[in-house]
Amino acid sequence: MAKRFCETKIWADPWYQELSLEHKLFWKYLCDNCGLAGEWPVNMALAQFQTGAQLGRNEALAVFNRGKERVHDYGDTWLLIDFVSFQYGTLKPHQVRFHAAVKSTIDRLSHRVSHRVSGSLPRQGQGQGQGQGQGQGQGRGDL
Repeated sequence: MAKRFCETKIWADPWYQELSLEHKLFWKYLCDNCGLAGEWPVNMALAQFQTGAQLGRNEALAVFNRGKERVHDYGDTWLLIDFVSFQYGTLKPHQVRFHAAVKSTIDRLSHRVSHRVSGSLPRQGQGQGQGQGQGQGQGRGDL
């Protein structure tokens, strides 16, 4: 069983104060049931069964991300944005083996999404240009 730090000052956070009881419970559930990098394989049916909270996926994301992104949606996985920095501080993957595993998990999630997105974008020199201007920018033209 994993042990986690718990932010005791969350009760004074205006964002948390405005959450309904069901949202507070679900937030605690996410923090307790996510993986070592703050990743949670989305399973709303299991979360509803275990908590009794009847929350929809889109509703929960909208409420949790009100005013600040706290949960990043990777489709089948959610990532709690501040989880790693709160639990471990600054990652030192070259010095701490556990930190390397955490970084690897985050990189794997990020790569899955960037791979899906980049596969739908034209590669450099393959797109149809629009306009008649001569570029004046300093960019390299990379995607």
